[in-house]
Amino acid sequence: MTLLDEREAHEAPRGGMSPQERKARRARIQRWIFPLLALAVIAGVVVTTVLLMGSGITDDRGPTPDEVSSSNTTQMTDAGLAYVAQRQSASFNLSTLPLTAADVGMADDETRVATSSIGLITTTLYVGAGGGIDGEGYLRTLMRQIAVTTEGGVVTRIDAELDTFGWAEFPTIVRALEAGTTQFGWTFSDEMRAQLEDEVGAAVREGESSSMTIAPGTAMGIPVGAEVACDGEGICSLTYGFQPVEAAPAS
Repeated sequence: MTLLDEREAHEAPRGGMSPQERKARRARIQRWIFPLLALAVIAGVVVTTVLLMGSGITDDRGPTPDEVSSSNTTQMTDAGLAYVAQRQSASFNLSTLPLTAADVGMADDETRVATSSIGLITTTLYVGAGGGIDGEGYLRTLMRQIAVTTEGGVVTRIDAELDTFGWAEFPTIVRALEAGTTQFGWTFSDEMRAQLEDEVGAAVREGESSSMTIAPGTAMGIPVGAEVACDGEGICSLTYGFQPVEAAPAS
């Protein structure tokens, strides 16, 4: 190779960059890209945190009186329903009955429903010393939604839906009904179980809806009934019906 050839090989193309210059340029770009990406990720985390705090999800403040009363009863006001949706928590103090519409922030005759798109709601119903499950004074369980109904200025029903289940999960509902025989004093015999399974199974095969009602028991200290309902696609739910109008008579 002549001196002229070697010089031409190392010369940059006219109007362009040499390989060495392009390599150096890529190195400079790479040194800037990674820090910028890291800054973008950090900024995204900060923005997400601010938005969550603004929505109340990460807010550690206590509830206001419009959300939960001083007697620890969830208010079925707009603020109270928003609190339930954010915190996935609801409570009702049933130690003094009747529970009035004012006690839950409702009108004299209406029904309001509490739900949460985040997940199930930890629901507590306090009935006082000696009541509740195993004499603990309260019932606490996870519910999908809670409907409170007032009539004549008094809370007449609190309907709490356990969850929705596909036909393959129907045994979960059966087990809950069996547990209710001791928890609430329900009557759910082997014959009733067989009838329920046969009727629901037949309805699902025919694409029809079906339901079964469990008569209220009083083992919790207030009357508590239930309803099992399935649609034509085999999606079933179990709803507990609490009737906090007056305490159940002592057995």
